Amino acid sequence: TMGYRWVIWLDADSQVPSNIQYNIVDMMVQHKAQYGFRTFATDSRQVTHGLPEAARLWIALEKLDVSNMWILSLLRDKSSGVDALSSNNYNQRIIHNNFFVTNVTWWMEPRLQGWLKYLEMLCEYHKFRWGDAPVHTFTTGMFLRRDQLLEFDFDYVHAGHDTDLS
Repeated sequence: TMGYRWVIWLDADSQVPSNIQYNIVDMMVQHKAQYGFRTFATDSRQVTHGLPEAARLWIALEKLDVSNMWILSLLRDKSSGVDALSSNNYNQRIIHNNFFVTNVTWWMEPRLQGWLKYLEMLCEYHKFRWGDAPVHTFTTGMFLRRDQLLEFDFDYVHAGHDTDLS
């Protein structure tokens, strides 16, 4: 972690057009959050294809407790729980992570590192063009409770997509 506890990321083509009236890291600490972001978005199926199935297999292999996995709330049909994790059943909602803040030590936890190494081992990143947003979504959705995420409310523009997320 090189001595850092928090990382704040803002894409080069993103803008915060007005002053943020609070300290972002202080808000994270106050809410006991591990990951903060601006909003959710919808991604195309082609860049998430196979990721739900990879998650389902990892959860089974590691025998993870699914009781607090908010990723399951992003399924169209929730009746089968983790068994319903599939590309056809995933509603394509992702964390719009062109801005995010996160606790670095959380990313270094062994079980989370195992998940990330598993994803690399699958070699699907390039085949299916899995991006950072769906991977962040599944990672936080599997390893954090929903109350450990903080959705910020400041004005934000992602210029690369001409999207105003105010």
